[in-house]
Amino acid sequence: MQTTREPQISPAEVVRALAARFPAWTIWWGEATRRYWGMRRRRDGALIYIEANSAQEFVQRARQTDAWLRSHAADRPETRRDRRSPGPRTA
Repeated sequence: MQTTREPQISPAEVVRALAARFPAWTIWWGEATRRYWGMRRRRDGALIYIEANSAQEFVQRARQTDAWLRSHAADRPETRRDRRSPGPRTA
């Protein structure tokens, strides 16, 4: 039985597709690790990173993380950086 090979899609194309699907995320392909990586900010400004072996795994992890962030957003008021004390003034 002869099998057909699926066309190879470059990691750069996959990253562009993932970035379009998850605009809140910064996504890249790690040449050294051969994995997809993603980073996004929480409402308090902290960064969240995820790592995935495949695009499908990245989608799953990004969805889980986004759902977790949405569920916890109602628990805390938004932190506003502009409410911090201003720095020293210059004349």
